[in-house]
Amino acid sequence: MGNKVTSDDSYGKVIIMTQKKKYIAGEQVNGWVNVSLIRPFPSNEVFLLIEGKEKTKVVDSRTYTNSEGHTRTEYYTRKDKNIFYEHTFPIYRFNSAYIPPGQYSFPFSFTLGEHLPGSFEYRWNSHGYEPYGKIKYKITAGFKDYNSEGSVYDKFEVIVDQKMQNGGSMLMPKPFEANVSGYCYTSHGNFKLAAVFSNDRYLVGDLAQMSIAVDATRADTDIKSINCELIMDTIVTAQGRTNNHSSTIQSVRLPGLIKGTAKVNENSIPVQLNIMTKGELQATASGTLVKNNFRLRIMGEVDGCVCYSDHPQTSLPVWIYNKNFGPQSLPNMNALMPNWNPQNFDQFVCQMTDSNRMTNDFRNRMGYNQDVQMPSY
Repeated sequence: MGNKVTSDDSYGKVIIMTQKKKYIAGEQVNGWVNVSLIRPFPSNEVFLLIEGKEKTKVVDSRTYTNSEGHTRTEYYTRKDKNIFYEHTFPIYRFNSAYIPPGQYSFPFSFTLGEHLPGSFEYRWNSHGYEPYGKIKYKITAGFKDYNSEGSVYDKFEVIVDQKMQNGGSMLMPKPFEANVSGYCYTSHGNFKLAAVFSNDRYLVGDLAQMSIAVDATRADTDIKSINCELIMDTIVTAQGRTNNHSSTIQSVRLPGLIKGTAKVNENSIPVQLNIMTKGELQATASGTLVKNNFRLRIMGEVDGCVCYSDHPQTSLPVWIYNKNFGPQSLPNMNALMPNWNPQNFDQFVCQMTDSNRMTNDFRNRMGYNQDVQMPSY
């Protein structure tokens, strides 16, 4: 049932269904492997494969000087993958050497690991290439004839949201104090900036509450504006090389401050910022090859050229999680498999242990059904 093997519809079809499309790490997944066979299949085992995989692509470069003394830069790509979650189960074995024609429904359940990374997919442009990072979870179920390489199976993608960990509330101020320099090393004076954040863990749709204290009493330049930003930092690794990509997801621009003044303590500036992501699969993700992080940044934009230092700013890493929307409506099996009236089997409970990890021994053992003598119908 590899990527290059196609399901043979001449035998019938397999359809995987789960109670929900989206789950939070640590939740129980309940589903069904529904089978409709119109002729016997040369295998007696129905199996289920549960897989979590990271896939990445990074852009690398090499700069060199050619024989004519010209400097050239070449770009090339590296790809990588990491299967971090792969368990397989024989959810039913028939007593005969083949699976007889008919309709069957095999319920199954398994519990997701609590510390699994969230489903994720993000691409961006770099030098004409498209680096990406993906974390995907997939269920594959069906049966295979290793004598002829014939297969009947279905693949079903499950979305897993990373589990929200407990965080801090009313976090301590994150201060910044520095002398800011401008054009020709001209000093803009000393600025103090501090922000108190209400939390460091949010659900999509939450409202982040912040309080910003600004002290420009020793400044020589006005603060033109104060920018509050939610920034996404995506880090993908392939073959030991890493690409980083940052993008601003949400921002609020506030009026600045005149030099020689301050807004601190009870006069601090209150700010609200909507917490959001670029897409459903772009929340916090803590994979091995794929990491997606967020930070809240407060920056005072100095009214003047800043050439030799940064605008005064402070930031806090935050974690963003998708909301759980509960069960979704199941598809109508009669529309997918006409005259659906299956034989129902007992639920198979998948134990997600090391003994059920996919191994080469298991793959070899699946070849037991060689030279099966099929009945005539």
